[in-house]
Amino acid sequence: MFRIFSALILTAALSACVDDATASSAQSSTDPAAGGSGDHRPPPPPQAALDACASSAAGDTCAFDFDSHHVTGSCRQPDASKPLACAPDQPPPPPQAALDACASSSADATCAFDLDSHHITGTCRQPDASKPLACAPDQPPPH
Repeated sequence: MFRIFSALILTAALSACVDDATASSAQSSTDPAAGGSGDHRPPPPPQAALDACASSAAGDTCAFDFDSHHVTGSCRQPDASKPLACAPDQPPPPPQAALDACASSSADATCAFDLDSHHITGTCRQPDASKPLACAPDQPPPH
């Protein structure tokens, strides 16, 4: 669940391409009319995630800085056709806009927020009692 938010913060590339093999089969939908490619392949991970595992093996610990976040994780390769990259151990918390969108709502309510000039619609979700209620996007963010 919070991998969706990780995608929003660290870009869809990081979580979509370095996740396990099930994520490699997930399809993202971008709208060609809105400037997207219409392509269902996830974008590659950021260069910093690739560089962090350049001289490592799958399963090795790794770390890199991206978008003012220090990310620690392990080197993963979802399949032989993908490069080895550093996948986060813990995704960052949802953006404040996603939290604000559900501030006066309950779980499963529809929600929407704007982030980096993208209007995102979703559903208010709370993965467990220790996490705040936040707007989880219906679709992965465009790349």
